[in-house]
Amino acid sequence: MLKSLILGFGPTPHESSLTVPVGSAVVLVGPNNSGKSRLLQELEYFLNKGEPARSGRGGMLTDVECELPRNEALLEILANRIKEELPSAIFENPGVTLTPDATKRAVGINGISRTKDLLVAGKLVLTPQPQVTRKLLGDSQHIIDSFFTAFDFLTAKPTDAAPKDEQTTKNNEPENHVRNLLLSGMDFIKDMRKSVHTLGVTAAIAEAIKNGRIHPRPYVHLLGAMTLRLDGRQRLEHVRPKSLPATSRNDDSPFTKLLRNPSARHSLRQLVYETLGQYLVIDVTSFVHTELKLASEEPGDNELMPLLPSSIEYFSRARSIDSYSDGVKSFIGLLSTVMSNEYVVMLVDEPEAFLHPPLARRLGQKLHRLARERGAHIVAATHSADFLMGCIQTSPDVNIVRLTYQHRVPTARLLPVSELTQMMHDPLLRSTGTLSALFHEGAVVCEGDSDRAFYQEINERLLRETQGADGCLFMNAHSKQTIHRIIGPLRRMGVPAAAIVDLDIIGDDNVLKDLLAAANADPATINTLGNAKGEFRKYFSQDQEAGKTSKERLKAHGVSALDERRKASMVQLFFKPLAQMGIFVVPVGELEGWLKELLPGDPRAKKNWISAIFEALGSSDSARYVSPQDGDVWDFMREVGNWINNPKRGGMTS
Repeated sequence: MLKSLILGFGPTPHESSLTVPVGSAVVLVGPNNSGKSRLLQELEYFLNKGEPARSGRGGMLTDVECELPRNEALLEILANRIKEELPSAIFENPGVTLTPDATKRAVGINGISRTKDLLVAGKLVLTPQPQVTRKLLGDSQHIIDSFFTAFDFLTAKPTDAAPKDEQTTKNNEPENHVRNLLLSGMDFIKDMRKSVHTLGVTAAIAEAIKNGRIHPRPYVHLLGAMTLRLDGRQRLEHVRPKSLPATSRNDDSPFTKLLRNPSARHSLRQLVYETLGQYLVIDVTSFVHTELKLASEEPGDNELMPLLPSSIEYFSRARSIDSYSDGVKSFIGLLSTVMSNEYVVMLVDEPEAFLHPPLARRLGQKLHRLARERGAHIVAATHSADFLMGCIQTSPDVNIVRLTYQHRVPTARLLPVSELTQMMHDPLLRSTGTLSALFHEGAVVCEGDSDRAFYQEINERLLRETQGADGCLFMNAHSKQTIHRIIGPLRRMGVPAAAIVDLDIIGDDNVLKDLLAAANADPATINTLGNAKGEFRKYFSQDQEAGKTSKERLKAHGVSALDERRKASMVQLFFKPLAQMGIFVVPVGELEGWLKELLPGDPRAKKNWISAIFEALGSSDSARYVSPQDGDVWDFMREVGNWINNPKRGGMTS
């Protein structure tokens, strides 16, 4: 029934809304405190009340769009409600053709009043101008009188028609609109009676919804009773042993529902077996409480005849869920709750809670498959790349929305499933954990693992003094040649992914061009910076030190090998424009050029530099701990953090 969610903000601070198709699954991703859990709560409120929730910083969900339900039970409920509200003349003797005069008598004042209410509520559309109709219908008595006048007009002879001078026409505009409305209404009644006669009530109403004559949006509150919202605590609670259910039908706990529904119990057992290789059973042999257990053999008739000695023996061999890990309990608790009722909307907060990665992925697969089979919707807020991958693997009919909330500015971006699928299948992107960056405020992509570890440590020390990039993922691209393959897709998905590269980038003809393309630079900028790179490369080819190539010279000394004029030119025309686009070139040449005062004349090989610099930096509980200072790598990483934290940063997809 849900077609789309309309959020009150969009991909950038300048866009006021985002329409999110619902399909069978919507997965909300993003960093902590971005509003994922809150959006689930607002959606639950909307589906119960039929209107958006309001709160201190303004509601996230402003409206929903609806369509014909795919779930048969929901369609039946919706059709019954609509039938109650439509004029009864539609359903009485539908095979008999009615004349206009007979229609007037059949509809009557009660039917007209019902029709008016439907039109005002936006449930029924009979003309191309529904807004005009709703405005006109403000005066109940006037509209009822107009309806009957229009009926008389339709059944009168042509000579009885009113004069058509200009003033009369102007005065009669409301009545003329009502006449047109009535003609459309009579066509609607005629068509509906025919459809009811040939298709049946439910199918006829479904056809009217498809044709746009009946709008399902005003009935969205019907979803409230068929909506489930679950968090981690609740699903663990659902698997604890329970007292035997009362005979009252009002006992609606998941245990009781499963006991009363053999079909749901069988489906749940199959789902659990596919994942854990064990059969889920409900043990009632104590006659004191019910208990979920896992058995190595199918239960057969043991659940149906718990008094038999063979049944008691069977359940004694099964292992109580209570003895399993929280991960298994959470997995079964969630599935058992979902399967205990024909929920049409399932709102799940942190479905991966307590689960190890493979189980989180399987849960994503199972829930998405279940939603598709039911014609239902699952909306999940997750921090798990594995759960997300499980949903995508089941079907491309999944919509991923990345939420952020920085500097009191919310954003929401619909992520392309094709790009996410590539992240799952590309060995480089998969091995670097690129998908995990969706759950962070930003990412810093480095050439190697030593670079990643060092820059991450410097950032951690800056964060202690409320500087740097908070909530940021540091990544190892394995080489400078592959950095663009990581930052490109991340930026297209709204993740500010910064690149850190050594100065020898000026000696490579393709790396800079690839990085600029990934940073959405226009051709003119790519050409300008490419030409500048060539000029600066010449600087290091001139006045070379004895026995050193230009590459060795720039890596050993960085820009300090240049005179002040050339250094200033390189900073202004090369480093700064790149930094504005989130590409940060190491001015000291390479990683090992930082913090030289901590390792003066260190004779150790380059491969040992990272362990040596970490030892020199000291641990946080050490008297030798080095705090952030001015200059050197500290300022370099402050600049990286400023770019990530800046909502107006350059180099991002608009």
